[in-house]
Amino acid sequence: MPANQPPLISVIVPVFNGETTLPRCLDSLLRQDHARLEILVVDDGSTDRTPQILAGYAARDPRLRVVRQENAGQGAARNRALPLCRGSFVGFADADDYAEPALFSSLLQALEANGADIACCAYWTDGAESRLQPLPDRTLSAAEAYALLVDNRVLKHFLWNKLFRRSAIEGITMPEGRIFEDIVFLTRCLARCRKFVLLSRPLYHYCENPSSTSRALSLEKRYQYLLATHEEQLFGLERGI
Repeated sequence: MPANQPPLISVIVPVFNGETTLPRCLDSLLRQDHARLEILVVDDGSTDRTPQILAGYAARDPRLRVVRQENAGQGAARNRALPLCRGSFVGFADADDYAEPALFSSLLQALEANGADIACCAYWTDGAESRLQPLPDRTLSAAEAYALLVDNRVLKHFLWNKLFRRSAIEGITMPEGRIFEDIVFLTRCLARCRKFVLLSRPLYHYCENPSSTSRALSLEKRYQYLLATHEEQLFGLERGI
């Protein structure tokens, strides 16, 4: 990388039948004030106009790369993109959501200023009523971050409001064919993490989707999935995270 050139950030976006929200998501990523991005969009077997929308964006902006696969779920889509990332840092976005222009520049600055491996920002939940999910400005050890993740009140398991140093996640994959795969992934990343930094500024808009996989499950089924995921978290705890 030439001197004074900013680092490349790879952003992974899984999408399935996202024709109504995908343009807003991609526009927000392409308008980031950290311009040196590659956006890896994995089309997970869409049957609507998603492929045509992606073809149009890819033709207009070389920062966007499209990968297509048979429908296999969000975990599989993210796993498909991870080894293709060329950036020194890796972020995520969901096709339903959108980002503030300073999302990745702010996360990168916080990460590098604190010598951290993972940076996380506050976010807005945009539903019937927009709600801010606050965070304190704080630098944590991996063990402290893990404790907050299990507590689930301050630190959430979502990947889309975080930036990861690539060296800290190299070779780590997500479980496939299930939901809450991001909790397992984040737990595995914390096993390698030296520092975890929280950023109080809200920079991401999470848009609630009533038809999402997790919301479609009955309360009992959601509890069973969460319990199974928590058992994997305990496995990480036993390994000294």
